[in-house]
Amino acid sequence: MRISRQQKLWTAWGGCALLIAMLAIAYFSGHIQFMNPANALRSQAEPDRFDGLIYIANKGTEGRRWQYLVIQTLSNDPSPDIREMAVITLRELGKDAESMKCLRKCLATEKEAIVKEAIKDLLWQWQP
Repeated sequence: MRISRQQKLWTAWGGCALLIAMLAIAYFSGHIQFMNPANALRSQAEPDRFDGLIYIANKGTEGRRWQYLVIQTLSNDPSPDIREMAVITLRELGKDAESMKCLRKCLATEKEAIVKEAIKDLLWQWQP
């Protein structure tokens, strides 16, 4: 049995359409994501930085490869909401010496009450 050129074309297009549909379903159901948290945290837009921190926090201990960016964000971001989210993200990444050092340093210099409270709460949770 021979397959005509038109049948080959329809089969190829049908396969492509099926692949695109499967990728769309995987994306919208949350199985795959197209996020670069490093770029998001370097963005000038506050919602992008917030989304980057949420992405890292959702990764849990797998997000440790971006820990240095979270620490930089906590230390340098102008927005108190972003700094508070950075504290929450550090909590999700887990306790380590570098995070403890940064939290203590930021506690001494932080001016915003909501961020100070978040830092105090996390340090209290991490006390032995």
